[in-house]
Amino acid sequence: MKVSTERIPDSQIVLNIEVDDDEFEVHKNRAYKKIVQQANVPGFRKGKAPRRVLEQVLKPGALVEEALETLVPEFTAKAIQSEGIEAVGQPTVEIEQEAPLIVKATVPLKPTVDLGDYQSVRVAWEESNVTEDEITEVLENMQRDGTPWEPVDRAIEMGDMVTLKLEAWGTGLPPLEPDENTISNEDIPADSDEDKTDNTTDERQFMNEDDWTYYPRPESEFPAPGFSDAIIGMSQNEEREFNIAIPKDHSIEDLAGKETRYKVTLKEIKGQDLAPMDDEWAKGIGEGYESFDALKLSVTEDLSSRKEEEVKQNYETEVLKQVIEGATLEFAPIMVNQEIEHLLRTQAERLRSMGMELESYLSMSGTTIEDMVEQMRPDAESRVTNSLILGQVIEEESIEATEDEIQTELERVTGLDENATPEQQEQMKQLIESEEARTSVQRSVKQRKAMDSLVTIARDGTTKADNTKEGEDTNSPTEDSETTDK
Repeated sequence: MKVSTERIPDSQIVLNIEVDDDEFEVHKNRAYKKIVQQANVPGFRKGKAPRRVLEQVLKPGALVEEALETLVPEFTAKAIQSEGIEAVGQPTVEIEQEAPLIVKATVPLKPTVDLGDYQSVRVAWEESNVTEDEITEVLENMQRDGTPWEPVDRAIEMGDMVTLKLEAWGTGLPPLEPDENTISNEDIPADSDEDKTDNTTDERQFMNEDDWTYYPRPESEFPAPGFSDAIIGMSQNEEREFNIAIPKDHSIEDLAGKETRYKVTLKEIKGQDLAPMDDEWAKGIGEGYESFDALKLSVTEDLSSRKEEEVKQNYETEVLKQVIEGATLEFAPIMVNQEIEHLLRTQAERLRSMGMELESYLSMSGTTIEDMVEQMRPDAESRVTNSLILGQVIEEESIEATEDEIQTELERVTGLDENATPEQQEQMKQLIESEEARTSVQRSVKQRKAMDSLVTIARDGTTKADNTKEGEDTNSPTEDSETTDK
């Protein structure tokens, strides 16, 4: 066996393995002995036909194909071992030629990661602040959610729930596939009111709803900015027509910058008799609060907690992004493919929990598995990159996960608590004690600590070496003076 190597991009190496004729012949003979035991050869009992006779009755190349089934993995493994290569996955192989036999194996190698000067990354921290308007909005939503809708005999006001017959047209819209809710000008009779109102050739209807439920709100931009204002004051059975020029930065790209026309008939108005926000009202929210102030405090704390978590996640994303920008890394495509397989399994399990198989979902959505794979690829590449970066931080910062940290995280992810039944506790105990779960959680804890380390560096400019030095030097400056110096 002769082996030549060639390093190629994406952390891979190509092995060109030339197999001696004698070695190839050994595997052909093994293949013959296997096939002859199963083949029906006229004039011979099974296992007794000579090799030359067997080759005449087999399809051309069948013996070689069977020989390669065992030869290729065996000689590829030998070549990888003899070259001292640390593979991180199964190689892809192909036959370059048969005489002499040359096998080309592309082997994925361990990724290479250079973090660069990651300890110089600095990102400004933005404090999370909860405004009084945000608190009021949550309380008003609670107030509305707990109040029934009742028909009212008056004109439309902001905050109502209305049922409309709505028709809408726009100029210069891209063509749509016709369905029961869209028509073109060709579908409008020549003597109809619509034709008399506007016979512009490029106008197309994009909405046609007979019982459309709508909540007029000042901030609403659907179906168009200003639509809510345009219907305020309408009375039962009133019909109103109006035009709206859609801003160029509108979120619906097909409508952005277009002229639109609306024909609205009011069919029903419902309103809410909102209770005053007082102590009595607060006692009926959720499990009940002692007072309105207690409810408001709870809302404030919940908002503050969520905003802090959002700020933290956004900050971590930005820090990791800047570390990646300054890093150099190379990894084999197989790592992305493995992550895609993981994402596909997760998606299939999620759909199954909802009573649907992946194949059914693909059929309903008109998507192929190949389409889904390509949609998942950017996310998979990002996941692999993030994991490799954090893994290198773990190595360079010598980050470890303590037994207490692992145990605490295991209990958190499994939801084990003192109220669990004996059966649940036993199931959780088995999971907690499994080596696979502990390894996964250990990796998760280390990655979390690595991310925390990057955040500390980016926010405070403090590295692990700084902390170690501070712990060893009793004359080190205080935290306040150190921050001032920086």
